Amino acid sequence: MIRVLSVILGLALVVTLNQCKKKPKGEEVSAKTELLVKSPWHGTEYREFVNDTLDYWEDYSYLILTFKKDGTYETLDTDFNETTAGTWEWVDNETAIHFSVPGEEDFTLTLGELTENRLFMYIEENTGDRFRAEMEFVRNKGTYPVLYF
Repeated sequence: MIRVLSVILGLALVVTLNQCKKKPKGEEVSAKTELLVKSPWHGTEYREFVNDTLDYWEDYSYLILTFKKDGTYETLDTDFNETTAGTWEWVDNETAIHFSVPGEEDFTLTLGELTENRLFMYIEENTGDRFRAEMEFVRNKGTYPVLYF
């Protein structure tokens, strides 16, 4: 009886130790990625600025953005129940996210802020006028008020 119990405990220890092994190289996920893919992001607002002046504003509360560890993402437009899927990857030492959407032009958004509850991204262009588009998402819809400018 004691021998059987020690064999069972030994097997349990081996199984536990094997589960604690590090992931093989290439499968390691950064803390930033873990935070990004943890759960869906709910849109709050989208803003466009031309020469630092607000030119366009849109309520983004209809948009849900979900990142996955495998490098794919999905957006859901809850107003029309339409989804868009593509791929994403970190660029510039995890300070920006490059998006690819089938049939669309690729784009890169700079990461302004990534916390447990807030994702803020933007894109800037200087083609004569300074243009900046900003997107804000929160983890839990309704947690943060939408700011009106």
